Amino acid sequence: MKILFIAPRTYDSCSFYRSGGIAPDLKRKLGADIFMTSLEKDKFDWQKMMMYDLVMFQRPYSDTTLAMQIYLKKLGIPVWVDFDDFTLDVPISNNSYETLTRARSTILQIAALADVVSVTTPALKAAFATAITAINPEHPLDIRVIPNAFNNTFLGRRSLEKRTMNVMWRGSDSHTADLMAFGNALNLLMDTYKDWHFVYMGMLPWFLASPHGNTTYLPPTDPIYYFEKIAQVASPVIHVPLEDSLFNRCKSNIAFIEGAYCGSVVVAPDWEEWRKPGVLTYKSEDEYMSLISDVLEGRVNAREMTDLSWAYIKENLMLTDVNELRVELVKSLLS
Repeated sequence: MKILFIAPRTYDSCSFYRSGGIAPDLKRKLGADIFMTSLEKDKFDWQKMMMYDLVMFQRPYSDTTLAMQIYLKKLGIPVWVDFDDFTLDVPISNNSYETLTRARSTILQIAALADVVSVTTPALKAAFATAITAINPEHPLDIRVIPNAFNNTFLGRRSLEKRTMNVMWRGSDSHTADLMAFGNALNLLMDTYKDWHFVYMGMLPWFLASPHGNTTYLPPTDPIYYFEKIAQVASPVIHVPLEDSLFNRCKSNIAFIEGAYCGSVVVAPDWEEWRKPGVLTYKSEDEYMSLISDVLEGRVNAREMTDLSWAYIKENLMLTDVNELRVELVKSLLS
């Protein structure tokens, strides 16, 4: 059995959680050969495509992908499509807004033509199902929720004994509007807790420059080094400020997984995806600020909360278990 994974980039965090990072364990489980590439790296023709039993496109949006998908259909090769964001409704503040808005029709066609679609959350499944049904009500789409998971094939939980006076946010510049929406709370927190360092990893929030010099920027890094770095930061809290939008409500709870791994209590929106053991959920900006203060003031037992989160992840979100859903998906397409 030969399977081809095609991702926008083979080395980023999306690939780590949805394609390249999950492939080695899936390969072992299936006894298959799984090849990883991107449209930037390879060109494809019928001779190359016919070498594969199955092709998976991760986060597809391009006309090239759609053309390949149509061609694969002619060759009788099944197509699996994976989405980790609701790319049909991207906020204008997102740096991919223009590209994905122009590609909306293409994304719809790609999803509708897929033999199976996998997504990260129930909310994302519902959003795609609604969008596809609107254009193709006669052809129900096979959409399966495969959550993001902790890659226990090489990662183990870090030592939690040491906690620092760091307050951690992690993300990319696609979250600029989210940080700005909670800017008043963050500025007040930085002003109130002058002895604490507010660490922003993956994005430099220039609009949150503290007059007290208690902000630290850590640049994006390779996913493997990233896990080492967040463990070294050893913050008692990871906060997740998110504007209330359909796009954000469809997002997965990766911060919850990473917080449990490195011993950081997660403060996140009071939405279904984040209502997990050990997570402190907020309904307003004031509550968001209050919950972070509770952790910094020691009113929350960080170790106890993260142990609850880790127990849930061990039971439900270990990659070697979650990959069984991908095994079922592949077998359903190739049986």
